Amino acid sequence: MGNARALLLCAMSMCLAPAALGAEAEPARSEALAASVQPFIDRHELAGAVMMLADEGKLKVPDPVEKYLPKFKDQRVVAEKTAAGILLRRPKHPITIHNVLTHTSGLPFASALEVPTLDGLPLRLCAGSYAMTPLDFEPDSRYRYSNAGINTAG
Repeated sequence: MGNARALLLCAMSMCLAPAALGAEAEPARSEALAASVQPFIDRHELAGAVMMLADEGKLKVPDPVEKYLPKFKDQRVVAEKTAAGILLRRPKHPITIHNVLTHTSGLPFASALEVPTLDGLPLRLCAGSYAMTPLDFEPDSRYRYSNAGINTAG
């Protein structure tokens, strides 16, 4: 499934490239893109439309993720790593939808559940594994690309 997702993203970028270059978007191209993406959404392998939900008033970007995904309640952040172990503490604030969309959540790139098959599991299982994984850093304290964050948003 990881290869399918990569191919899909590549196809999407090629379809969107003319619009990015200032060319007029063709309705047929948009419909073809939507039709090619829908099977992945139906199988819960790919998700989208987070900002559409915000536009519809169904979620708010500043809201904590735990408001919509309760498994994220009481998440911890790594305070210290030593040879003896890892010390965890509560983050200053829970991760927000904004954090997962902007890669400032502290979520790792992936969870142990995804090794060795990144993007090979349904988003529901992946998100549950991220909720159990300590944050690598305090939310809002820095930027680091996180596949886990994008999957959580999905």
